[in-house]
Amino acid sequence: MLEAWRVNRVSNIFFSDRKNMAKSEQKKTKGTTRKRVKKSVKQAAEKPILPYLLIGLAITVIIIVAIEIDSYLKRNSTRDVDTKCDFCQEATAPISSKEKFKDWNDTHLQHAHRNGLKHPYKTNAALQADLDSLRDSGQLVEISDSKYYHVCRLTHSLPYLTPEAANLLQEIGIRFHAKLREKGLPKHKFEISSMLRTEETQKKLRGINRQATHDETSHYYGTTFDIAYDKYERFGIRHQDRQLESLLTETLRELRRECRLLIVDEKRNKCYHITAVKCKNS
Repeated sequence: MLEAWRVNRVSNIFFSDRKNMAKSEQKKTKGTTRKRVKKSVKQAAEKPILPYLLIGLAITVIIIVAIEIDSYLKRNSTRDVDTKCDFCQEATAPISSKEKFKDWNDTHLQHAHRNGLKHPYKTNAALQADLDSLRDSGQLVEISDSKYYHVCRLTHSLPYLTPEAANLLQEIGIRFHAKLREKGLPKHKFEISSMLRTEETQKKLRGINRQATHDETSHYYGTTFDIAYDKYERFGIRHQDRQLESLLTETLRELRRECRLLIVDEKRNKCYHITAVKCKNS
């Protein structure tokens, strides 16, 4: 019995020591963990905040710029041209295929009324007041220099067209450059000399240009633009070139045969007055 008591006593001492050791280890671990946490907090507090603020600011700026770019592209995007359309048969107003550049004002107006702005604007201020809504709704597209054409300094018009007219400009540029490549000629830009007008700008134009109509013009509706054919631009240098003029004329005659546009040669102003034709299904 004495032997059993001794065994039990030794066992109690052993397990007691184990418990004390475990408690000691726990205290050490807790102490070490607290020290580590305090050290981490201290290190975090000592780190400068400025780099993180700058990174956050940069991300915010990138997001804002991306939103603005997306908004700009939506406002100024052109619609795809329905290349399957037979414009001579399916245009919104009557048109037939022909070679000559003799589509008179009443024909231009017929198409402009069907395809352009709902009404002319009397003043530039009135147009400017509606400009954002016209762009956001897709009725007008802003036109600026591209690899195909240069927009001249516009003194009596504003750089806006309907999406169909903007697409036509692009198509003219693509075909013109294709003809330049076929002839082994360097790329040149043609020049746009007039686009959307108000009654105010048309009145001012009549004061300096006798050929400007006193009647209604298709320029009021955003469907029409003028291409100057006596000057072409390369690397910012403008010059005359009969061969380039011939190729541009050939390009426009090709599109006129396809009933893609109406055109008249304003010889006194050395420009082509062009109105875009729209397909019924577009």
